[in-house]
Amino acid sequence: MRVIRAMFKGNRIKANKRRREPFTRKHKGKIAFLAKAFAVTAVFSLFAFASVRFYRELLLSPSLEIKTINIDGKQRVSVEEIMELTGVHIGKNILGVRPFSAEKALKTHPFVEDALVKILLPGTVNIAITEREPVLLVNLNGLYVMDKKGVLFKKYSPEDSIDVPVVTGLDDFNGDMEPIFKAGLFPLLAALNESPVFARSGVSEINCNPAYGFTITTVDGGVSVRVGKDDFAGRLKDMDKIISGRGAGFAGLESIDLTSDRGVVVKFLATSTLKRGNT
Repeated sequence: MRVIRAMFKGNRIKANKRRREPFTRKHKGKIAFLAKAFAVTAVFSLFAFASVRFYRELLLSPSLEIKTINIDGKQRVSVEEIMELTGVHIGKNILGVRPFSAEKALKTHPFVEDALVKILLPGTVNIAITEREPVLLVNLNGLYVMDKKGVLFKKYSPEDSIDVPVVTGLDDFNGDMEPIFKAGLFPLLAALNESPVFARSGVSEINCNPAYGFTITTVDGGVSVRVGKDDFAGRLKDMDKIISGRGAGFAGLESIDLTSDRGVVVKFLATSTLKRGNT
């Protein structure tokens, strides 16, 4: 019995020895992995720290100060506004310029349609902007500036110094204005740009009427010219021939109707010595 107990005790001791393997030997792989991970982390931390220090040194380097700023495309937007929006100025470290953020800031200006900012090391910043081209002032419960794409991009201010025709009568239309612009107003503008007579006399107002179409008021003499809803180019050519043949332009005229079946109907001012009649 004692022999059996001794044998059992010896086996238990051997089994415990196998189970109680040294910790370092048992977890050798994990320890090696953690050691490598720690080493890699330490290296990257040192690298990041050195990079930050190096970047800070570059930000303070006089050799990377902005010395030249080239601006292209500005007309209405001032240099001061561009500097304020982008934060770009002479003497600033060029690494502090963020092109994408500067472009986004420039586009907040109502007259800026597009912008491009590039940095050229060591000290040059190129700024190119595309400005909106005002073509009309649109009266819709206030005056708004419209560009050649039909976008009402800002409310009119006298400081804008914009000399373009005013569009009136749109309050009489219901719904979307885009069809009116594309189908009527823009073709009329194209025809007016081709008219030598209107190029000389100018247009002060374009009235839109659901029933009669478009009526133009000239700058010279305030003559009312009804052009209707279509065939603007053809009708204006007929008028150009008559007005050019008069020699006096629009002087002495009160109105011209280009939509009559009788041809071009000209109405003279009551004080004019010229007789009224049809042409």
